[in-house]
Amino acid sequence: MCLGNKLSAQCVSKTVSLGNFKTVSGKEIKDCIIGYSTLGKLNADKSNVVLWPTWLGSKSKEACDDIVPLLMDTAGFYVVVVDAFGSGISSSPSNNPSFPEITIRDMANSQYELLTKHLRINHVKVLMGRFYGWISGNGMVSIISELCR
Repeated sequence: MCLGNKLSAQCVSKTVSLGNFKTVSGKEIKDCIIGYSTLGKLNADKSNVVLWPTWLGSKSKEACDDIVPLLMDTAGFYVVVVDAFGSGISSSPSNNPSFPEITIRDMANSQYELLTKHLRINHVKVLMGRFYGWISGNGMVSIISELCR
């Protein structure tokens, strides 16, 4: 069942600017970029969103193409797989020379901003992920429990 979705699913990769993103320590990531990939179609009331934070060292496109469709049936869902800071897609020390020290909470905050301000999604049906995704997920729930009701 999931393999069939893997063959027909279309992964779309994008980046958005978060502007100057303020970290919990008060430092800024200037010209902050966050990357993400999506699978599926967002329904009219935006009630079919699955958030999949990436783990350190991974890229959303790889997860979107190779991992997510094998682990879940994506039919009927709009899956948002986010590139972690430091991934080389989102802002990183390698592409932003003034990149400050960050925390898991900063990553969760950036994903919250991506969802609510840029994608205009205020509710997540399912929060999934592996190692970092799980840690970030716990950060997401502690920060924005109303998003994951």
